[in-house]
Amino acid sequence: MKGRSFIDKSFSVCSLAGLLALFSVVSVRAQTVPDSNPPGNPAVQIGSLLLAPTIRLAEFGHDSNVYNRNDTDFPVGDFVATVSPSVNAWFRFAHLRVSTHSQFDLYYFKTLPDLRAVDKDNAAQVDLIVNRVRLFAVGGRINTQRRQNLEIDAIAQRQNNTATLGADVRLSGKTVLGMSMTRSTLEYAPNSLYLGTDLGQALNFKALEETVGLRYAVTPLTTFAVTVAHHAARFETETDRNSVDLTIIPSVEFSPFALVSGRAAVGFIKRSFENGTSSFAGSTASVDLSYKMLGRTRFTVGFNRKLEYSYLPGLRDYVLTGGTLGVTQRLGDSWDVGGTFGPARLSYRETLLANGQPPKLTPDETVLSTTIDVGYNIKHTRVGGYAEHLERTSDSARGFQRYRFGSTVKYDF
Repeated sequence: MKGRSFIDKSFSVCSLAGLLALFSVVSVRAQTVPDSNPPGNPAVQIGSLLLAPTIRLAEFGHDSNVYNRNDTDFPVGDFVATVSPSVNAWFRFAHLRVSTHSQFDLYYFKTLPDLRAVDKDNAAQVDLIVNRVRLFAVGGRINTQRRQNLEIDAIAQRQNNTATLGADVRLSGKTVLGMSMTRSTLEYAPNSLYLGTDLGQALNFKALEETVGLRYAVTPLTTFAVTVAHHAARFETETDRNSVDLTIIPSVEFSPFALVSGRAAVGFIKRSFENGTSSFAGSTASVDLSYKMLGRTRFTVGFNRKLEYSYLPGLRDYVLTGGTLGVTQRLGDSWDVGGTFGPARLSYRETLLANGQPPKLTPDETVLSTTIDVGYNIKHTRVGGYAEHLERTSDSARGFQRYRFGSTVKYDF
């Protein structure tokens, strides 16, 4: 990566998709690629434009521990509500496809007005298809103050931008060769403090990732793939975190119409830091599978193992290992009830401090989440109720318990 320059305005790579602003106010997870396939019966169709709007009352209830504090730090509870309007949009022409997913998240707190906020997410994808070649550009932007991951419980404003250019070449009726390049940035707002650490100084970065992948459709319902990626990260302040990752990930994908649907990937990752003080080599995995039994019971299994950058000084990264088990039971034509159980573990890797002293001992942590959900479905609407328990176990002051319960409403136009 040395000698390469970053394009600060990386989001401009998908500026062609900006014409969608005529029809929607943008907002979706920057990490989520828009669905390029429109539904068979979209709510709105105007010529080549298809729209599928949705509005959700994602949360309407009580949160017992808004700041995720332990018992000795006086947890603060509040009435909370989250409203999330969104819209999917598609343009389809002879050789050109444009798709977006846009969403707002409006957060309301009754007694904590400083936490009221509006998250703005957007993503757009442009595909140009000529014979056996598909050229594509994907752009994403997220601007939010919500929690970033299991390690960081802070409510801190940050912005994440991504931009991808790539191409897929169909070598045969079953084989596709893909190549892409992605630039990404993460930037926290100034003075975003969490347990004495400025998150911006610790984690603000720019990165470049180059990938090559091969996909082979074994059957109409099953596809095997292997992806090789080179990822280089450059941090603005904590330059000792500058590193290069090499990943090799085989995967298998099952069609939504198969008995088992979803994706499972298990591979290898090697991280090397530029200063040569430490490196990591080990496994990585991402599994999201579901099975529907007798048309009414759906079982889901998820598993993740990945290497994440840590905000802690002297402990630059950690291995996150977690899984989820879920089941949803359909009761008649209208009612459904379900639950999920998800344990996770954060395993920190020791690193020598800059002065050569032994590292501080940071204990591993575990996080356990349990959720129950009940819903009633009628036409385009689902009304539900939920209860959730979240618990972090740690020898440090980061341990806590949190309860959330309330109701939800989703309406598809």
